[in-house]
Amino acid sequence: MPNSRQCGECESVVSGASVVGKLARSIVEWCAEHRLLREHKRLIQNLEENDELGAMLKAEGISRQALAQLKIPPFESDALLNEMLEQLDIGVGEVTPSMMISMQGACRGCNKWTCCRRVLRNASSATRTPIPAFCANAHSFERILAQRIRTAC
Repeated sequence: MPNSRQCGECESVVSGASVVGKLARSIVEWCAEHRLLREHKRLIQNLEENDELGAMLKAEGISRQALAQLKIPPFESDALLNEMLEQLDIGVGEVTPSMMISMQGACRGCNKWTCCRRVLRNASSATRTPIPAFCANAHSFERILAQRIRTAC
């Protein structure tokens, strides 16, 4: 049986044979996450310098104040949300437009995005990913899946 431990922060199982391998993977993940944050900050600065930030905010439907509170770029959080929906086998037709807007907002303000990335990276395509307890959209996902069961009966 491989050496594994429960990660308290994101509740994902971290498996591997060596401590060095785990450490190396953690360093690579940390660098990728910080590179993403630096790129987001640089993008916002470039948009401000070119007077294009207002148009981007309007297109995204968020205010400057909301932008300042985002934990990660909107396109990254939207990608994580879409990947989670896919992992949970939730189809686009099962999510109403208002529910999608609400879920996007929850993802954009979530401070557990690094955990989400790890859960999705470690997900197996052969089995459905369980809904992470830390997820800001866990209740919405559960409601969608429960609705599917009710309509199937």
